[in-house]
Amino acid sequence: MATHDATTTTHARSTAGRLLGGSAAATVHAYRLGESLPIIAHGLTDDGCLVVAAYPTGALAEIPHGSPTDVRMDAVKQAPNPAVTIVAASVHLLGGLSWGNAAETEARLQEGSLPSTVRAAIEASDARLGFIHPERIVLHDMDGATVVPSEELSKAPAVIEDECAAFDSVASYEETELKDLIWAVLLGTVPGIVASKAPLPGACSRTADRVFCVDIDPTGITLMFVGQDELLTVFASFGRCAHSRSEVGAQLDVLMRIALGALTDSSG
Repeated sequence: MATHDATTTTHARSTAGRLLGGSAAATVHAYRLGESLPIIAHGLTDDGCLVVAAYPTGALAEIPHGSPTDVRMDAVKQAPNPAVTIVAASVHLLGGLSWGNAAETEARLQEGSLPSTVRAAIEASDARLGFIHPERIVLHDMDGATVVPSEELSKAPAVIEDECAAFDSVASYEETELKDLIWAVLLGTVPGIVASKAPLPGACSRTADRVFCVDIDPTGITLMFVGQDELLTVFASFGRCAHSRSEVGAQLDVLMRIALGALTDSSG
């Protein structure tokens, strides 16, 4: 079961923006040249331009300036919980890759328009600055596959300043409390998205009847419950965007109070 409404659209747009904005591991595949290239850093400029820093070799290094080559970019984000390996979401993009020349790269550095990670990679080494011009963007997350129009990524995405610190806010709650939040989303008391899937194959006692934080987005939190009969993934929507640990904590407190009230009402 999955909902498709304004919450879904907002969450998909925010997640895709974050992954393309640098919060995922990325690789570029030049499929017509038969070459792949790990990306050192990538991100979106303030005006929505997708840039990468990389060490191209072979035919990819010989692409003439101003002549984009067809590529597929894969950006995969892992869950912030270090105890498990869960793919939170991935973005797959088709577009054209071109390399900036020395003058263009220097101009971008001087104007300060590059994402900090891309800028650091170029200044600290001989990494080249690349520009990817998206033609088609598809997000894969808990809600399945969503086509994200490239014009919706017209500016740098909203992000959480320190995702590890934000995860600590989530981890401060008992799993029973997080289960209550999942239940509140299922009831519709807390706005969000619900996806129900079959049990994980080979689920072990370490993961059975557990709740895991899959992702923390400025617009909400994604939780996964591994049950005996099914695997539930829910996205609980924040009342307002959160950009820091304290703001995430404050929004979680609100959701937990709503969840507790829902359980109290249902039991009464």
